[in-house]
Amino acid sequence: MGWNDHVEYFEVECQDCWRVDTWECWDDVGKARYVGEIAKMVNVDTTKSDRCPHCGSTHGRLIDSDYYV
Repeated sequence: MGWNDHVEYFEVECQDCWRVDTWECWDDVGKARYVGEIAKMVNVDTTKSDRCPHCGSTHGRLIDSDYYV
């Protein structure tokens, strides 16, 4: 089991700034595991999960899908 088994990456179009980029989507186990000093040591910020890397919005559409995150 690797350090990033709890994160998936998706190409998402932001519905606020309209940029297409890769969004990090962490599961609950990963969010709980990588907090505090451990997160600093591995340079992980799980608070950015499921958010646009440009504007921070949580409204997006997966590319080639009608599913909204």
